[in-house]
Amino acid sequence: MKLLTALAAAASFACDPVYSLHLRARVTDHGAPLAGAWVMGLDSASLRPPVAVRTGADGTVEVEFRGFLRNPAADPLAVAAGAGAILIALPDRDFIAHKRGLFFGHASEATLDAALPGPPPELSLRCEGSSCEVEGPDLPCAVYELYIDSSGAQGHALAAPPRTAEVGRQKVSFKRSSPAPGLVVAAVCAVGEGKLRALVSNPIASP
Repeated sequence: MKLLTALAAAASFACDPVYSLHLRARVTDHGAPLAGAWVMGLDSASLRPPVAVRTGADGTVEVEFRGFLRNPAADPLAVAAGAGAILIALPDRDFIAHKRGLFFGHASEATLDAALPGPPPELSLRCEGSSCEVEGPDLPCAVYELYIDSSGAQGHALAAPPRTAEVGRQKVSFKRSSPAPGLVVAAVCAVGEGKLRALVSNPIASP
């Protein structure tokens, strides 16, 4: 009977379309624990709440990111003290997810140590009202608009196709999806041999 129960549980997990990542994050700023930093997914629409959480006084936070038909353990994350201080954490480089439980469960866990400030902007972002344009290296990239300030954090994938700006450069034009302050653009780009490179832009204030 116990074997049948275990097999039934395994079958239930195998059919469960919800994936989860239990993340333990620690954020520092110049080596000191950073309170109030955001840890978030890049595309809020792909996650069930919560889509962003903040670190406590000791610079740490634990969160369960859950995605429907999408595995958050395989997606990049953003760590930010604001739109002008952001780090993109890549899976299998900055955090390595491990399966939780037995059988065919879709639950993973990982630990992330993130040190701010992140790298300087490599994308150029300009906005006039709600119309924006971001320029960067001519690479195959997934591009996201992120809104980060003290009151909240959210992200959205951009579907607009890139166009050539000049040799070795490309542009993406888009309309702001939110009037929220603290806009910054992040790009996760393929650079060959299965490697990823994360780029961020300069921040833009409210329109």
